[in-house]
Amino acid sequence: MDEGVGVEMTLTDPVIKQQLARRRRLSRRKERDTAREVEGRLTPASGATRGDGDVVTEDFMIEEKATSNRSYRLSVNTLKKALAQAAQQRRDWLFRIRLPDGFDIAVLDWRVLRGWVLNESSRTHGV
Repeated sequence: MDEGVGVEMTLTDPVIKQQLARRRRLSRRKERDTAREVEGRLTPASGATRGDGDVVTEDFMIEEKATSNRSYRLSVNTLKKALAQAAQQRRDWLFRIRLPDGFDIAVLDWRVLRGWVLNESSRTHGV
């Protein structure tokens, strides 16, 4: 096989366009599910705009992530960007990451979790 010969696929390729459209539909369905679960609202055109999160609640800006891989890389830059966007909305950030085999995890700032735990503890123990 010649090394210089290959098939170039672009975003105008119908197969690629179809795959991307399917991925967007699945992603939006997961965002709707999250919004329902937390009584939040969907962000219009999330992912295509300045980055206001996928789902917004009174307290949180939620980014929905999913992968079929066995791991998901969450960089410091991504966290900083989410923090800045959430701060503009006067909300805390939260990532919902769906991994294979039913692992569905949340990533949020420790200070937010600590405050929530302490607040819950004081309410249940009368402190």
